Amino acid sequence: MNTRIITTILTLLTVIIATSTSLSAQIINYVAYDSLLQKNVVDGKVYYNGFRNMMFEEFIFNLYSIHPDEMSKNDQLAFWLNAYNAFVIHSVKNYGELKSPKQKVGFFDFDKFEVAGMTLTLNKIEKDMIIPLFNTYLVHFGLVCAANDCPKLMSKAYCGATVREQLEQNGRDFIRSANGARLDRATKTLRLSQIFNWYKRDFEMGGKKLIDIIAKYSKPEDAEFIKANKADITIEFLEYDWKVNALNTLPAPVVVKPYCK
Repeated sequence: MNTRIITTILTLLTVIIATSTSLSAQIINYVAYDSLLQKNVVDGKVYYNGFRNMMFEEFIFNLYSIHPDEMSKNDQLAFWLNAYNAFVIHSVKNYGELKSPKQKVGFFDFDKFEVAGMTLTLNKIEKDMIIPLFNTYLVHFGLVCAANDCPKLMSKAYCGATVREQLEQNGRDFIRSANGARLDRATKTLRLSQIFNWYKRDFEMGGKKLIDIIAKYSKPEDAEFIKANKADITIEFLEYDWKVNALNTLPAPVVVKPYCK
C-alpha cells in the first residue's frame, strides 16, 4: 500500500481516537445517581443505606475521569455540585453510625476524593473549585454538608440546563424555612442561618447587601416588611445544628422521573 495512504489513514485514526477520548472525558451519566436521590432523599433527609450499592460506587468511581473544563459553564456547575454532594453521601455512608460530620476529624479537610483527574478534600472542592470558579452566592444553596441545618439536599441531581433555576428554588426553600431565616416583626429582628455569617462576603459580593438577598428569597409578605423596615432591622445568627441529616427508615417507593426533566 502506498506510504502516503498509510500515513493519511494513521493520521485520521489518531484524530478519531483523540476526539473520542476528548468527548468521552466530558460525558457523565447522572441517571443512576439521580434515581438513587429520588428513592432515598425525602424532604432533605437522606436514607444513607440506600446508597450502599454498585450503581453509586460506579458513579463515584467515574467522577475521576471527567474533564469538566471541557463543559459549558452551567454543566460544570452541575458537575461540581453533584460531585460534592455525592462525596458527602459516600463519606457518611462509609462511616456508618455517624451522628454528625463534625464527629469525624477531617471529614471536610483530610478525607480525599478522586475527581476530574485530581485528588481533593471536600473543602478544596468547595473553596478552590466551586466558589471562585462560579462567583455566585447561589452555590451556598446547593452544597449540602450532611447536617440538619444545611440547605436541604434535593431528591434529584443537578442538571446543566436548569442548575441556576434549581439553585434559585433552593434559596427560596431555605430562606423560607426556620433553618434559613426567622423574622420577628415585633422586635424587628432577623435571625439567620450561620451560613449567611460564614459566607457573608460571598453574599455581599459586587456591592450587594445581605438583607436584600434575604428579602429577595423570602415570602412576599416577609419581603415587604423587610424592605419597609430595613434601616431598623437587627440581624442575628442562629446556632447551627450539626446533627447528621439522616432518614433512619426506608422511604416509601416512588415512581422515578426522568433525569433533567
